[in-house]
This record gives sequence, structure tokens and C-alpha cells, in this order.
Amino acid sequence: MDFSKIVEVFDNHSTSFVSITQHFNTTTSMGRLTLNILLSFAQFEREVTGERIRDKFAASAKKGLWITGATPLGYKKDNGALVEDTEQSWKIQTIFGKYLELKSVAKLKFYLDENEVHTRSDKKFSKGNLYHLLSNKVYIGKITKDNNIYEGKHDAIISTEIFEQVQKLLQANSICTPTTKRKSSNALLQGKIFDDKGNCFSPSRSTGRGGKIYNYYINQGIKQGKYDKTQCLTRIPAKQIEDFVFNELNTFIHNTKSMQKIIANKPLNLQAKLLTNLQNFEFNRDSMRNVLSKVIIDNNCTELLLSKNKLYELITSETSFSKDENISLKFNIKITQCSQKGNTMLKAPGVAGLKVVPTATSNSSAKSATNEKYQKEYQAKLAEQSKKLEAVKSYDKAARLELANVILTSEQITEIKGLSGEEQDVKLNEALAATLSDETFALDFNNIKSFQYKVIN
Repeated sequence: MDFSKIVEVFDNHSTSFVSITQHFNTTTSMGRLTLNILLSFAQFEREVTGERIRDKFAASAKKGLWITGATPLGYKKDNGALVEDTEQSWKIQTIFGKYLELKSVAKLKFYLDENEVHTRSDKKFSKGNLYHLLSNKVYIGKITKDNNIYEGKHDAIISTEIFEQVQKLLQANSICTPTTKRKSSNALLQGKIFDDKGNCFSPSRSTGRGGKIYNYYINQGIKQGKYDKTQCLTRIPAKQIEDFVFNELNTFIHNTKSMQKIIANKPLNLQAKLLTNLQNFEFNRDSMRNVLSKVIIDNNCTELLLSKNKLYELITSETSFSKDENISLKFNIKITQCSQKGNTMLKAPGVAGLKVVPTATSNSSAKSATNEKYQKEYQAKLAEQSKKLEAVKSYDKAARLELANVILTSEQITEIKGLSGEEQDVKLNEALAATLSDETFALDFNNIKSFQYKVIN
């Protein structure tokens, strides 16, 4: 941190700075004057030093010398000047020649990867690397500095004619020209949808016969040449995947049992009120993007990751300060390819043209399990249920009845209301113990009375 900023921090905390080696301190007006004078001279010295360095770089560039930074691929440095490195320069000639032949940076990258043409550090070329190399004037014997171009002292690796042809092709292939304005995308899952290899799907569109517009999500891993079409999903119809995700999240958020687990730290009477209000909540696109962290999709499974803190804020209108976690919802979905046009089609529940493909189950593990294992699991469940039952009994009955109206089924509520006295109380306790989440009872096993007090009040 700059020393002047440190002094400001000292002043804000009523702290004085006293120098041992120099006779001044910030408790007196003369000390503060001396300090400000020293800071002004230090700032002046920094600025002058910076100007001298910039002037030296500019003078070196005018002389045609390579100034600073990593030496460009295809050259090595000798006394400030660039000298062609014959062991690497053939790569530059290959890149320029193949780009003119293939007319695409993505295809060029795929060619280089297939033929194991790598960087000086033996890494694969990225598309960004290739764009930089193809537009670097150093390969025609020039030095650039602050938008100025100077004649370099080094030899050119690429002829001026080839370089100009490459620049024209780059300009022709440019998606965004200076006169082109990018349109904002209304894609619901933009930046949220990925495949199982971590490749992002970006929104795209095409126009069919009669001007009909088709919206898709395109796999960037394939578009950038990282994978071929046999390794990843190519594209997904936008409306189908968006409707599927929206419908599933809408169903999940209006499921009181699922939402109760998220607000399990709240008193029971408040839980009932929040869950009742949630039933009238209108789920929309903004709410969906807010709670949705990521969609991961492959050929046979789609996973929705939801932010637990965002869900908590949605239900309670309170900010959660706990460490955020993702809630995972997995759906077994089959994605196939249309044989006629090669378009990727999605099959999923609740959307027109979509269908659930159930996961095959296997009984091999069940057959191999011993009776002793099942006996232990059964006893553990009984013990857990008994523990829950004891916790429920200690709660205020009014709070229990209020929450029961929200999270129990109508059949359960009708059955409980048909009973009376102790028999009704027992049935109510058992139903709540079986329905409430484990988190509710994990709060106050050691201090039931304090939790009961919070419920009553």
C-alpha cells in the first residue's frame, strides 16, 4: 500500500506516525508539512522514472530493436535484435500458409493439433494465440510501439504479400465489424448450460424457409475445434431445453417438502407461514436465472445445480451469510440426433415432443447384500424415527398443526382431524416425524427447551 494511504488509515483511526530516524511526527503541523513534502518529491521521482523508461522503449523501437516481453515464436534474441530461429520459424510459415488454405482459424487449430504442431513450450495453440500470430507485423520485419510502426533490424519470415492476404481474410471472417452492433441475447440459459466436458453452450440462431427463425445452443468446444462432433453434443434446440429446465425448477420450488429443508433452521410456525406464501409465488425467468447455478447436459443425463443460498433468499427475503452449496437435481434424459438433418433433439418430461427415458436398475447389489446389513439399516431407521418422534413431542402443538397443514397431504390431514385427544396427538407426531427433514431435528437435540421457546414466541 502507498505510504500516503497508510497515513490516511492512521488518521481515520486517530493514530499518529512518529519517525525514529528522522525528526518529525504527524502529531504536529510541522511534522505533517514535512511528511507531505517528502511524499510529493517521492511521487515526482516515480513519474520522472516512468517517463524515462517509456522514452527509452520508444527510442529502441525507432531503432528497430525488440524492446521487452517474450520473444515472438520463430525468433530468438541477440543483443536486443531479433534473429530467425530456424527450429521454430517453419511453424510460423505453416500457420500462415495453412490459414490461407483452410480459411478458418478453428480448422487451422484442428490441423495443428492433429499434426502435433505445438508452441515453443510444447503446448497446443489456442485460437487466441493463432489470431495474435496471424496479425503480428513482426513477421514481416516491422516493430510496433504505441500504434506506431517502425522498420525492424530483423529479417522477415513471411512475405508482405502473404501477410496482406491473411489480413484481408481475417477481416472478411470477422463477425463484428466497426459498423456492426451486437444484439443482446434473450437466451434464458446463456452462460448457464455446459456439457459433461465443461464446454459452454452459447445461443445461436438460423433462418429457415419462409423466414422462420430457429434458436439453438451451440457447443463452443466443437466450434473452437477442441473436440469433434463424435465426442460431444453439437447443438440443442433452445425452446425445448429452456421449457424443460423452467418447468422442473417451477415444480421443485413449489414442492413444500423440498423447500422446507432449506428453511429448516426457522421456527416451525414461521416455516408454515413462509411455505404457504411460497405456494402463491409466481416463478418467472428472472427468478429461474437467479437460483440456477448451472445446467450440465450429456447424452443420457441432465443435471440442474441450484444455489441453496439463493433459494433461501427467495423463500425468506433474507440474505444468507452461510457458505453457499449447490443442490443437484438429476434427470435421466435421452438426447438423439435427427437422421435427416443432423439436428440434436432433446427428449424430456413435460415438454412437447419430449419423453423420459428411465434408467435401467440392477438388483445385483441387493442380492449380494447380507441379511445382517439390512437388519442394521432397519434398526438404525427405527432409532432415527424414535429420535424424531421425541423431538416432535416437545414442540408446541399449535405450531405442529400449523406446519402440518402445509407439508402433509390432504389425506393425512383429513385422517388426523378425524381423530381426537391423545390418539390425534400420536398420529400428528408420527406424520410430522416421518415428513420433516433431518436438519430440523439436528438443531436442538441437546437443547429442546430453547427451541420450543422460539416456536412459542
